[in-house]
Amino acid sequence: MKDLILNSKSGTLVFIGSIASECNVGAPFNYAMSKKSMEVLNSYFSLELSRFRIRVNLVNPGHVNVKDGIWDKRSRENLEVL
Repeated sequence: MKDLILNSKSGTLVFIGSIASECNVGAPFNYAMSKKSMEVLNSYFSLELSRFRIRVNLVNPGHVNVKDGIWDKRSRENLEVL
């Protein structure tokens, strides 16, 4: 990233978040909290790096429902987790 800033080139920084930052999916607390803090980091970097033509984005993947997977089992137990 230092090279992008020093050479005034444009670029993109992408953070990978998690649905665990948005709702309780049973993930460990420290995992969910670290993913939520990524949202703040993303906002900060987005504002700070925009002047250097560096875009900053965060992707929060959702669940993948496969037969007998965790989401399939939870959906049978409690529809509220979906």
